[in-house]
Amino acid sequence: GSQSLALPSSFLSDYKEIMVEIYAVCGEWKFNDKLPCEFVVDPDKGASFCQVDENVTYLELLAMVIQDFGIDCSVKNEDIKL
Repeated sequence: GSQSLALPSSFLSDYKEIMVEIYAVCGEWKFNDKLPCEFVVDPDKGASFCQVDENVTYLELLAMVIQDFGIDCSVKNEDIKL
């Protein structure tokens, strides 16, 4: 006879979700008359690594980064740039 493998439905739904790895560094762009501009890393905030669903919206991603770095602000629009 043939055998079949039964998988829990949660496994199948989790399998369909594709995750993307995001590495973020907190810092500030320093603009001057010279090119290229310089990105200065904030040594107190450091970096963050997380995995997110590939369908995450820009505002959701922005909120996650703000939370990871402990930045005191709220996301109300898309004016903040990553």
